[in-house]
Parts: sequence; structure tokens; C-alpha cells
Amino acid sequence: MDSDSDRSKSVEESKVDHLSEFSISEITGGVLPFVRPIFTPSKKFIIILTSLELRVYLFATRQCVKSISLDTTDIVDIYLNKDDKLWVARKTGLVSIIDLESKSIEKEINFDIPIIKIIDIVSEDRFIFLVGKLKSTIKIVDLHKNIDEEAESFDTQVIASVKHSRGWAISHSGKCFALSSLKDKIETIHVGGLDNDYKLAGDIANVQRTRWSASLAVSNDGILAVGSLSGVIDVYYNVFNDSGKHSQPHALKWHIDAVSALSFSLDNNYIISGGKERVLAFWQLETNRSQLLPRLNGDILSITVDSSNELYALYLSNGEMIVLSAIDLMSRLQVAGLNADFVRLPARKKYKNVEDNYKVPDFTAPHYINPLTGHSYIPTASGSSIQIYDTVQDQQVSTFAIASTIQTGKVRVEKQITDPKVKHVAFTKDGKWMATVDEYLPPQLEGLLSANDKQVNLKFWKYNQADGKWALTTRVAFPHGNGKSILDIVSADSSFHKGHAFLTCCENGGIRLWRPEVLREIQTPKGAKNAAPTRHISWAVRKVLPPLASNSSGASIAWSSDSSMIILGFETTLYVVDAASFEIVRVLPNILGSRVRWLKIVDSHLIVLAKTRLVVYDLVNSKCKWSIRLISNQNGGRLIDVDPSNGLIALAANCIKLPDSTLESRIFLLSTESPVPIYTTTHSVPISNISYVPGSSTPKFRLLDTNSRLITLQSTADSDADAAAQADIIDGFEASLGALYSKQQSKPVVKAVDFDSVTHLVTVDSFDDVFEDSELGVASMSALFDKVLGVLSGPAPSK
Repeated sequence: MDSDSDRSKSVEESKVDHLSEFSISEITGGVLPFVRPIFTPSKKFIIILTSLELRVYLFATRQCVKSISLDTTDIVDIYLNKDDKLWVARKTGLVSIIDLESKSIEKEINFDIPIIKIIDIVSEDRFIFLVGKLKSTIKIVDLHKNIDEEAESFDTQVIASVKHSRGWAISHSGKCFALSSLKDKIETIHVGGLDNDYKLAGDIANVQRTRWSASLAVSNDGILAVGSLSGVIDVYYNVFNDSGKHSQPHALKWHIDAVSALSFSLDNNYIISGGKERVLAFWQLETNRSQLLPRLNGDILSITVDSSNELYALYLSNGEMIVLSAIDLMSRLQVAGLNADFVRLPARKKYKNVEDNYKVPDFTAPHYINPLTGHSYIPTASGSSIQIYDTVQDQQVSTFAIASTIQTGKVRVEKQITDPKVKHVAFTKDGKWMATVDEYLPPQLEGLLSANDKQVNLKFWKYNQADGKWALTTRVAFPHGNGKSILDIVSADSSFHKGHAFLTCCENGGIRLWRPEVLREIQTPKGAKNAAPTRHISWAVRKVLPPLASNSSGASIAWSSDSSMIILGFETTLYVVDAASFEIVRVLPNILGSRVRWLKIVDSHLIVLAKTRLVVYDLVNSKCKWSIRLISNQNGGRLIDVDPSNGLIALAANCIKLPDSTLESRIFLLSTESPVPIYTTTHSVPISNISYVPGSSTPKFRLLDTNSRLITLQSTADSDADAAAQADIIDGFEASLGALYSKQQSKPVVKAVDFDSVTHLVTVDSFDDVFEDSELGVASMSALFDKVLGVLSGPAPSK
């Protein structure tokens, strides 16, 4: 036993010798800022601000053709002048002038005023801005540069000003404006026009309303449209004729909830609106007729019309931007950031005067990595779909629904109807199969008998490499019984049925083994090219470990790499399950002291994260290697992962930074041999998830932070030349692990149900799989019998 321990230690030391240096290799993702895009005059390109850079997209290919890295913090508006210089304005008053050809910042000007929007760049010395802050005072100002002074300064002339501001709108030409204010529960909308020299063309009209607005729009002709919180759109045609005192609006009614986005077409013939219904509405003002484009991916927050009136850019509530053609309303471009489902996000306030034992809230979010493609799979904030994100291209690949939902938006009482939530995602080691778990809890509405009937679905998906899409093959309702939740799911190693198997762990401690089986073969039509039979594969439960006790939120499972052993963590107890017989053969010593959160087996070590402790246990020598005190939330398992090839533990801890009283995170890399970190780093915002990236030659982890950015932490040193040689030692060591526990087996604690032993599951057709890729030269059981009978009967006698 000592020799095994020494050999294990030498293997571990060889793994971490070359891992002394790590660094952040790339940062991708993020949420699209709420900044309106710019259509170029040629109508071939669109400029979009992402969370990390400015991007220029070509409509013909729908690809990014140019990117400009810059700090996107506090950017409120972008503007393209006549010289093709891009002006980037920040709310602090700093404006950067960028040359799109050289992708460099030519100049920066600090206006020292809070900018909201750039209305026009009249010349190099004159600027028209909308400045101020909402709920305070907003102004339209005319800034002139002082040429005589050495230091750069500006003379400010106020064109229009409104106190107690609530909203604003600028026409496409920049010559009409609408500013709203709210005082004593009375909303007043101030509407004005400007001449060619940006002087007031007349008196400002004041429209008073008792129905509060949610959005504003003003046309180039001075027509005012107000979207209300109740869903009615009021159109004022004669605002300037009577200074707005007696203007009677024309009401457009279709929206049920607040109208959050409103815009005029360039010819002033249409009003385009959107809201929580996820429907884009077109209103023809002359005929009062409307046309609807339903089933968008999110609530519509803003609408931007290009200078040719042929394209519309929509910003949706899920952080996605869609560009539609005004001719056929087909999508021309779709750009999205990350749309992760966070438990909660940090508050903007500083965490002052907190106690020493203050527990940082749970900021985690689910995130998974497909070992075949390396793409990130992120359950979205809506809960019922998964977003696939390519970190190499830094763009969304696609989204697909895991569970059926209401396609239209939800308004008013409909918001009580929640969508199903994706709880777990797991992949086989080859990435060809995916298992998902989704739950749905009916709304607590009066009179519904099913209000507390929780629905749980386990689904198995097969990846089609031809089109890159997932196809649902099997759906299992209530896989562990009526209303029982699945708390953990893991996939098998490649040594077990080519890795095509999953283990699920129920909230009552029960475990079930799922494996695929071929139900039937569907023959292709005669005459078809490459006519090969299509196999319909279904997944079914093969083995069952009965429940242990009543329900608990503390349950997790781990499967050894040699597929011989399963560790079940339930409450504060760890059970050793023989994977062959599916029986509990041993109970490990009480090393946790609190409820289990997450566990994993790496070589001969069991790594367990409990509520108050992180423990590394030596399964061969039956002793605790080390443990540290660590407070973890219910979803603490999302903040830890392991690199099984190098025996590394990656751990993220969110904490409060002093004396700033702000939230930050610390990332630790540890070895199974020692609790002393071999690498540490800090991050400016909390971490929500950390996942190991399989298939990399060097250790690599992908982190998700609360800014929805994906951060890759990777070793900067190359792997040692003897890494492959050490793999043979590790494989042999893992193989001995199963033999060791087979000798230690006592009388089983819990008997298992083995569905593989049931004879009626075996059919004649199921034996055909045995002859796949065989050297017998036969394709099925029938062909084998024909060949055997031919040999036994011998050659036909000669006459």
C-alpha cells in the first residue's frame, strides 16, 4: 500500500511541475450595451457596439468584417459624421473620434458635461448635444469651441431645457424634439422645432397628460406620438398650431401593456411600435390600418430606422439586436450577447458596514461546455432554452428550446405563468449525446388543481454534425417518480459502453443508470442513394438504486474514470456504490460536517465541496488528505471544477473588497496533494461559474462573471514531454482502484434493481448489434445461421 501511495504522489508531483504560470488568455461574450446602432450611407454595413468592442457587420455575409477594441464603459451614443469619422460619446462628457480605416483613436475631447445623445456635428468647432440626467434636468445645447483660448473650452448656449425630466425623443433629421417632465403627477411634453441653424423655429408647445408615457417619438414634420403605460398610442397632429393646449390626440389601440419602443418612418407615413407582447406593429396613419410581426425573441426596447427607410434595427430585452428588411420583414442580421440565467446580480450600491461573517449572496449561473465543439451552452434567462456561444468567433451560434413555452410575450396577469426551467445539462465524453433536465411548476392561480404539481422531464438529444443541430430522441416524464427533482447528472467515462450512459441522482438519494437501445431500423426508400437503414434510438433506465431517505437538497454523485465505482453524497454522508452490481458496499467516514454541495473523483482522490468545507479524500488509503473551511451557497458547485488530466482544482470565491466596499472574486488553483494554492488571481466582479474545458493540451478553465463575460484561464507553459508516459501509469493506477474495492466489499447495504437481467428486454433484433464491425463477415443473426447450416450440411453430393 505504501508503494501505491508513493507512486500516486510522484504522479501528482509530475502533473503540477509545469503548471507554475497561468494567465487570462481571452475575454469574450458580455451583454450588448443599450446603444443604438448606425447604418452606413451605402446600406451595406451596420456599426454595432458590443460589450468589448465596436464591430462593423456586412449584411451580405452577416459576418463581422472589422472590430475596434475599446473600453465600452459609460458609452451612451455613437455618431458617424460626413467624413466617416466615428464619434463615441460617454456620459462623463468624454468623446473619442475614431478613424474606421486605421481603427485608431484620432482625438479625444472632454466636454465636461453629461452627454445623452449626439444630435449633430455641425463643424469641427460646433456641436449639438442632448445633455443632462433623467429625473433631473435635460437640455439641448449648442457648443462652440473657443479658438482664442489656449486650453480647450466651449461656450454653451441652451436651446431648450426641462426640469424633472422623464423622457425624450429626437426626430430623424434632428430638427424636432420632444422632452417630457413629471411634476405633481401631471406629465408635460415639451415639443419644439429647430431651423437649419439649430435655432428655435417658434414657441415650444406644451402638451399636458394625465396618462403617463412609456415612450416618445416625434416626426420630421413635428407629429408627436406618445406610447402610454396602458398600451394606447396617442398621436398629436396639430401640436404647434395651438401650442399644444387644446390638441386632441388620435388613439391607436392594440398593445395590452406598456409601449416601450416607438419610432416614425422617414416618410412620416408609418408609426412603428413594440412592447412586452414581442410583436412589432406598423401603423399606417392615413388609413389607421396596422400590420403585425409576431413572435420575436424578446420584449422590444428600441427601434432604429436607417436613412433609406429600408432597414429596421430592434433591440430586444434578451440583449439581442435584430435587423429587419422593411420590404419583406425578413431578418438581415442577428447579433446577441450572452443571456445567462443568474440567480441574482450584484446591486449597484456599495457593501458598506458589513459584518465579518457576512455571506456574499448567490450570483451563480449555469454554464456547460460541449467537449466535441468546445462551445459554451448557457441556459437563458427565460429558462426554457439554451444559448450556444462560440468563444473563438465571439458570437452566438444558435439558441434552441428545451421545453415548449408561450411564444408570444406575457403581459399583466400572464406574467404569473412561468416558463419551464433548464436545471441540468450533461454531455457524453464524445459530445454526441446530451441529456437535459427541465422542471415546470404551474402558476399559483385560484382554482387550479395542478398548482403544486411539479413536472420534471429528462430528455436525451443526439447531435447531427451535418447541420450542427440537436434532435430529441427520448423524453422521460418524471424519471424518478411523480414530482421528484433531479439534483445531479453525470456522464460515463469512455471505458463504459463507449461513454454513452448517464447517471441521475434524485432528491431522495435514488440513482438511476440510463443507456440507449435500438428500437427499430427504418429502411430508406428504394432507389435512394447511399440507402442505409436509419436507426431509431431510445434511452431507457437500466439499473436503479432505491431511495435512501426523505427528500433533501443536498445530494450529488461522482463516477470514477474506470467506471467501477460511484460515490453518492447525500446530506452529510458519503456512500460507495459498486457500479457493476449497483449496490452500496461501503459508507465513508464522516469527513464533511455539513451538507454536501458537489463532488468529483480524480484518480484515487475524492474531492467534496460541502456547505462549510472543501475536502480531498484518498480513496485508496482511506484517509483525508486535506480540508479547508469554506462557506458555499446552495449552488456552490458552480464555482468549482477539476482538470482530471492534471489533477487541478479550480475554485472561485466571491468576496468584498476593502476599503472600497465593492464585490470582487478570487480564483484559486489547487493540487489534490496540498491545500496551498499553486496559482491565485483576482477579478474585478463576482464569478458566476467555472468550468473545465476538455480536450486541451494544457490546463484550461472557462469562467463566467456577472457581467456575462466568458474568461479563459489557461496555462502559459507547454506540457512536459513525459506527460503521455505518465498517462499509462495513471490508467494502471485507476484500474487497480476498482479491484481494490471489489476485495473490500462486504454484504451489500442496499440491493439494486438491474433491468439488464430482465429477459423480456432481450429480443432477436437486439443481437444484431453484436455483429457490427465484426470480422465474421456477417451482418445479422439470420446471416450467421445460414452460414453455419451451410457448413454443417456440407457440399451437395455429386450425381
